[in-house]
Amino acid sequence: MRLWDSNTGKRSGVFSHNCQIVAYSDKAKLAVTSNQVNQSICLWNLETGKKVRKIVGAVPPNGERGYFDIMSVCFSPDGKQLLAAEDHEGAILRIWDVKTGKDVKQIQAHKPRVTSAAFSPDGKRIVSGGADGLVRLWDAETGNELRTYEVDPEDLTAETVAAKVGLPLDQVWKTLVARGDRHGVCLAVIAGTTRLDLKALPKRTGKRHIEAVSSKEVEPLTGYIPGGVSATPQQDIS
Repeated sequence: MRLWDSNTGKRSGVFSHNCQIVAYSDKAKLAVTSNQVNQSICLWNLETGKKVRKIVGAVPPNGERGYFDIMSVCFSPDGKQLLAAEDHEGAILRIWDVKTGKDVKQIQAHKPRVTSAAFSPDGKRIVSGGADGLVRLWDAETGNELRTYEVDPEDLTAETVAAKVGLPLDQVWKTLVARGDRHGVCLAVIAGTTRLDLKALPKRTGKRHIEAVSSKEVEPLTGYIPGGVSATPQQDIS
């Protein structure tokens, strides 16, 4: 895993972990990585580059690799909890305490598979998406399901999602993919009320030239599923 300065585009750190999923928290000053092959989740200190904790290194109950996959992972807005979407016997949302590494809550989510999950900006709710074509809203404290929404793959605009979940448009985040002349593609997460500034983005990413990617190219380029849940961004790039 490599850490980049978003202002200069220069590499500022290297972490020794072969990972498919990564997220970080400004509040906790930590990064989290996930390796689907080894079923592991690791926490890293962003300042020292050292591994803080290996939260999960689980072997599936039947011992077969590939059975227990972590599909997404993210921090709560305050950096105190970690949320993972796990493909495990009907799909589970699991919450850990970042400080202790203890498993504090499990939520049986989608069938047959959960694909993504994230906290709301205030940390009180969790939203998840699954292979069942549904988006589900959960109470983060109790684990109770609050609402279920059917997703129209042909209409995934922030405006539509905001209307369905009953949130202000500025609390619904949209993920846009851009392609530049350096470091391949980048994901830009912006509020539903804003538009991506393609003139400002090169300064943040260290690219000389950048262009938006069509929706049809997103999944082949990044593996990101259109309509998946976006994490809360760490910097303003709009």
